Amino acid sequence: MKGSFTKILTAVFLTIMVSGVIFPQHHQREDDRRTPAISERTSELLDRIKDKLDDLDADYLTQLHWKEYNKAKRDLHKIYEMIEAIKRQQDIEVDPPITAMPEPDYRQLVNSIDNESFEENKVSVLQSSARYNYFSVQQIIGIMDLSSFSSWKIKALELTYPFVIDKNNSFKIINALTFSEDKRKAQEILDGN
Repeated sequence: MKGSFTKILTAVFLTIMVSGVIFPQHHQREDDRRTPAISERTSELLDRIKDKLDDLDADYLTQLHWKEYNKAKRDLHKIYEMIEAIKRQQDIEVDPPITAMPEPDYRQLVNSIDNESFEENKVSVLQSSARYNYFSVQQIIGIMDLSSFSSWKIKALELTYPFVIDKNNSFKIINALTFSEDKRKAQEILDGN
């Protein structure tokens, strides 16, 4: 779900803009550089989009996990800003794509977890990092492999998988596990996100 909300709505806006609904194509003379005002119909359309976004917020976003809700709420706010920018005919600032934790930070996290003797402490370190980062499937597997204990592998997956950026590679997580029970629990986590 993460990121898909913004991607869908961004695609809708780009489609609308490219199709000329918001910024109709017109020929502009070299000496006429004024920006045409948006039409009343376009303004009404943008207001209807805002109403639908309000419905989406009330009906669906409130059902998300708190971290996902906060991210979706920020994305929703950014979309509202885009709508207002379109109405004012200003440049629209788009957020960069979500990426996995940078490799140097990941190595530092792995070292920090590895330096802890007790699983409880390892979990605390990982929880702190998972609050503020996204992970690739390969990074998650690397974190899971920091201990041979099944309990650690499953807990690490629980903490990191909600913030994975490449869910299309999730099958690799199942393949990285040895025991059938671990694979079953991992599949439940994957299916729940």
